[in-house]
Amino acid sequence: MLSNRVVTLAVTPVFTLSQVSWFGVACYYHLIQSNDLARQYFSKATSIDPLFGPAWLAFGHSFAAESEHDQAMAAYFRASHIMKGSVQLCHLLHPPSVLKFRGN
Repeated sequence: MLSNRVVTLAVTPVFTLSQVSWFGVACYYHLIQSNDLARQYFSKATSIDPLFGPAWLAFGHSFAAESEHDQAMAAYFRASHIMKGSVQLCHLLHPPSVLKFRGN
């Protein structure tokens, strides 16, 4: 059956070791505002693939949500170096969010 095959694929080690899987888990926790757990899984995603820019960017958002500005800026800086010239980065760090982040 197709449903059994999907479940089998979901629990294979390939997916559990993927930075994208941990990124998805982290995004869920960030969405429900459980930022400590989100950071734990963003950390796991970035340790598997240190060049995974979206995880660094979201990592920064999780720090910013808790007003941990130094850590947020470090994560944003890392994302900006990894994602140089990325349209995604420009859209996610647009001026209104940067102004809000600075406390203006």
